[in-house]
Amino acid sequence: GLWRLHCLRILGSNYLQTRPRLLNRAAVSLLRDEASAVTALQYLPIELFPPLFMKAFCGSRIETLKAMVYAWPFVHLPLGGLMQKPHVGTLQAVLNGLDILLAQKNHSKRCKLWVLDLRNIGQDFWKMWSGSSVYVSSSSSVTSVAEVRSRTEQPLAHLEVFIELRLKEMSKHQSAKGPGSEW
Repeated sequence: GLWRLHCLRILGSNYLQTRPRLLNRAAVSLLRDEASAVTALQYLPIELFPPLFMKAFCGSRIETLKAMVYAWPFVHLPLGGLMQKPHVGTLQAVLNGLDILLAQKNHSKRCKLWVLDLRNIGQDFWKMWSGSSVYVSSSSSVTSVAEVRSRTEQPLAHLEVFIELRLKEMSKHQSAKGPGSEW
């Protein structure tokens, strides 16, 4: 009895340590053939979505990104946490996926996306799935359970987008140029 419990604890701790690596390997393997990755999305467990999305985003897998946004199984997509050095093509792929999602009358049954967050927060979400550090929840970037429940009971009508907007104060020289000058 005691020996078996000890073995289960050891196996459990090893699983928790190796799980992110296994998910990462599965994502890399799946992305080798982008057409297969897109087709497989409807059958993937939701645990594979974040590591697959990270790999697709970093590897500029445009078609996979579009399809993943359309089938995103979480309420929140904290994209800003991945956009340290944004690539126009990957951002455009995500926006194209949103266009497809919002244009459809019959949405993917799996898709629960309500919030696209382009702010530089949400790293906890990606770290939890990548295994790059111990996950600590950040209450500022998590949608409340009551809010999620009320939204999932209604059909998808809109999408909330959060962004950080930084404006620089214009110098006298720039303001003299008039409209159309850069900020």
